Amino acid sequence: MEPSRSAFGQFLRKWRLQRGIGQRSLARMIGCSQVRISSLERGETRRLRESHIASFARVLAVPEARIQRMLPPAAPLLPALTPMARLLRARREALGLSRIELAKRVGRINDAYVGVLEREGRELRYALMVRLAKALEIDQSALVPYVAPDATPPVGSLGTAIRQRRKALGLSAVALGERVGISKTAVLAIEKGKVMLTQNRSDRQIERIALALGMSADELAALRVPAVPADIPPARTAGEHIARARIARRWTQEALARRAGLSASSVCKIESNQVRPRVSSLRLLAETLEIDADELARLRPPRETR
Repeated sequence: MEPSRSAFGQFLRKWRLQRGIGQRSLARMIGCSQVRISSLERGETRRLRESHIASFARVLAVPEARIQRMLPPAAPLLPALTPMARLLRARREALGLSRIELAKRVGRINDAYVGVLEREGRELRYALMVRLAKALEIDQSALVPYVAPDATPPVGSLGTAIRQRRKALGLSAVALGERVGISKTAVLAIEKGKVMLTQNRSDRQIERIALALGMSADELAALRVPAVPADIPPARTAGEHIARARIARRWTQEALARRAGLSASSVCKIESNQVRPRVSSLRLLAETLEIDADELARLRPPRETR
């Protein structure tokens, strides 16, 4: 007879009690929640991670093969944790934070989403990456590899650079506002990162601010694009390769589009793999970014068959 979920739960409870270990203590030693241990013992949870099986065997002093035999065949094993998931979980536990406490630190997410990040890993939006790094007290560069290829910092991240440049030129907030055509209050709000503008409006605003500060729009816009660490795994698609090369040059999608003679929407769709780019477009992008056009062609997605 094949083992059932309840049989595994009884097996787990029996050996836990024999070892004199409470659910909370077992959860801490295994690296999961007490709720999960309770759910396993009641036969309500069907999914079990491979690393947890090894941990149960070690803590309960039971052969791992025996635990494997007690698992119901319909209970799929979860894949090993991703590097991002391991990083987030290890850092949270090092700080002694629960998922609820981390979610409160990060803001705008709940403990359930923290659990998803720690189990599966997800591509991060730039703003979430910044908040996570701050909440976990780690350098942002540790999370940059997991930022979505088309994600860029918000306009507010330019505030410090704008303020430093303004002061270097000896301009007051009032004087800069007069040059740009906005109020002193608006200048201070931009410098403090309190103003979030739409993409089109922000680009026009950047051009006016850059001109007032004696810089080009590309030079100013580049300050909001993070550099890509060199240890990121090879790109899997042409869009990902293009996005990384663009970010390495500290260009925005709009700046790349202008240089390559394409529309910004086309660059966005290519980088996010929403379209199958033309070979001619890939060659233009390769020449602009000074990367291998043949490599882009190799990573180009195959034509869909009907």
